[in-house]
Amino acid sequence: MSHLVNNPSIMTGDSIIIYFAGHGSSSIAPDRWQNRNPLHVEMLCPYDHGIRVRGGRVAGLTDWSVNAMISELSEVKGDNITLILDCCFSLARNRSRASARPNTRWTPAGTSLTSDDLYAGLWRGALGRKLPSEGHGFYQKATSSHVTILACGQGESAVEDKGGGRFTMAFLAAKDTRPFHRTSYGQLISDLTIHGGDQHPVCLGEHRNRILFDGTAFTPDTRYVEAICVDRDVRIAAGAIHGVVEGTEFSMHEYNVHGSPNPVLATLQVSAVYPTWCLSKVKSQSQIPIKEGWARVTRWNNRTPFKIHLKRTCLSLRRWWNLRRKLPERSQQESTSGGCCIMRVEKAKQAHISLRSRPNCLSIERHDALISDNCPQTVTVATRQPLDDVRVIDAAANFHLHLHRRNPTVPLHKKVVMGLHRLDSESWSPVEENLLEDGKVTLTHDDSFIYAVSLQNRADVDLWPYLFWMDATGYVIRPVYLPDPAATMPPLPRDSRMTIGTGTVGSEALAFALHDGEPYNSGFLKLFLSTAYAPMNLVEQGSPTSAQQPLFDVSPSVGVGKSEVAPPKELWDTMMACVTVVRGGVKSK
Repeated sequence: MSHLVNNPSIMTGDSIIIYFAGHGSSSIAPDRWQNRNPLHVEMLCPYDHGIRVRGGRVAGLTDWSVNAMISELSEVKGDNITLILDCCFSLARNRSRASARPNTRWTPAGTSLTSDDLYAGLWRGALGRKLPSEGHGFYQKATSSHVTILACGQGESAVEDKGGGRFTMAFLAAKDTRPFHRTSYGQLISDLTIHGGDQHPVCLGEHRNRILFDGTAFTPDTRYVEAICVDRDVRIAAGAIHGVVEGTEFSMHEYNVHGSPNPVLATLQVSAVYPTWCLSKVKSQSQIPIKEGWARVTRWNNRTPFKIHLKRTCLSLRRWWNLRRKLPERSQQESTSGGCCIMRVEKAKQAHISLRSRPNCLSIERHDALISDNCPQTVTVATRQPLDDVRVIDAAANFHLHLHRRNPTVPLHKKVVMGLHRLDSESWSPVEENLLEDGKVTLTHDDSFIYAVSLQNRADVDLWPYLFWMDATGYVIRPVYLPDPAATMPPLPRDSRMTIGTGTVGSEALAFALHDGEPYNSGFLKLFLSTAYAPMNLVEQGSPTSAQQPLFDVSPSVGVGKSEVAPPKELWDTMMACVTVVRGGVKSK
């Protein structure tokens, strides 16, 4: 009830997976059990199954209880519930008790369990609910509240090997080979291969032909952009506005979702760059690439490498050495897993950041003038495992790449004006004029204050605006506003004005906050502008570690638009504003 039914963090329609691996059992059904008098009660056996307590013994978690509990959950949170049971409820028909017990996920219920024990352990809401009439025990064919996946059919055994349950091992092996986001429950179970051949998983429920977890687990991966084969080239929906240059390398994939294996079809190298897209050549391929797919940056080919200085400490010498081994030798350039070119330098004054390893954290001293002049010069990022150090470096390098990106020709300089306005929390009307002065503003911390961003287009072209918040403390980049890719007209026509923070979907107000104990913090509002639509999801960047939270977070859902093959004439440019939030109105470093 506390973890699922009454949990406000679980929204209706969220995917809920209930997994049990252990022993199952069955017992003779008492009189009036479910008012249908089945022959046996099937049950899951937790650790205290059969233990003597005052007034009797602990019975297992019965089929009636489980179905009643899930039915109650479904009424509150929806029917996207998957029950996975790696156990069995009866011995295989062709095996003796002695030979089957050691390797099966079954245990006898024992003759000491009584009717009173079964009723005492019954879920309190079960008496008012009946099991569906089509099936028996956990083998219910017509449940509408959830999909049930069982490790074996009725009368079969769920077998245990040294590596665990055969069913669970087969399920996990399928995860790494099948595109789960295109696979239904029924398809997965029918194709599941289990070593031994005498165990056949089953899938039950009205929704067994749904895509696994109703597709909610397979969200788009923002690191992928659309790629289309054009003659001998591949046209990729990423260009100069995204940071692409000649020589940038991409890997090509079949799809762009999390949670499914997505092997590399080809390696691409950019040969021509345009404002919002590029053309690339196939550098190598592992198989024949599809005509349409998704591309992911593997090497940005940034001309100026991101420079790192490692500070050695006696307390973390081993960790410092392990991190050093994962970075290039001094004065050599390499691309990290995030795709940015980095270089390790000898002196801190030569570096963009200096890193010092501490117990369970990484101390980062920033030397980049734009960040160090406006933000805390030193920040600490919690790191729970060795790979977190590398993730932090990747995040810092990508953050630096997007923060400093600008069009050297500045075609829209002083032709677009960005403003920041505090709003009345009730009427959502501006209560202050533009707070930005020379692209900067210092705000007094107040959790009740909300803000809007205004954009005024004085240029003679229609524009597509994309606004991001860049949190320099956690190296997080979050979209504040991304235009609808299905829109036929640019949201910011020439000689017009628009407001981001109107309270409508995709135009949420901004709220700036401080973490507990922080005297001040700063971040950047980064505005990208283009005369043609460009999917800008590629810029988005989450926290490198789960412990680090962004100062500001608004994440509207935005799809990826279809790229045009014909090259239109395009312009792009950027604007930026630094926002500092101080506690008590005083900023100190």
